[in-house]
Amino acid sequence: VGFLYMGTTWVVYKLSDTERVLGKLSTMGSTMDFLGHNAMAHAIQVPGDAPALVISPLALCGTRLSSDVGGAMRSYADLSFYGTVFLYVTTFVASLFYGRGQKR
Repeated sequence: VGFLYMGTTWVVYKLSDTERVLGKLSTMGSTMDFLGHNAMAHAIQVPGDAPALVISPLALCGTRLSSDVGGAMRSYADLSFYGTVFLYVTTFVASLFYGRGQKR
């Protein structure tokens, strides 16, 4: 049963685009690198807060990466739902066969 759950989780992870997106995020550099070198280049001035600037490490992501992350999360959620349904049905059927095989 453990291998079935582990295998289903691995298949869901591999079929979704999660691995590629997480790899992209890990190669972007650390927060300290961002704050040290590019902080003011990516600062955002919020309307109404004239002297204040917002500095965020997420500014390096851009819109392309954020849409990739959103798509990967949706894909993972969809596949995770189907994987969970598969596991519930499989576990239920296995428990029925196990109960049927028990001696009274």
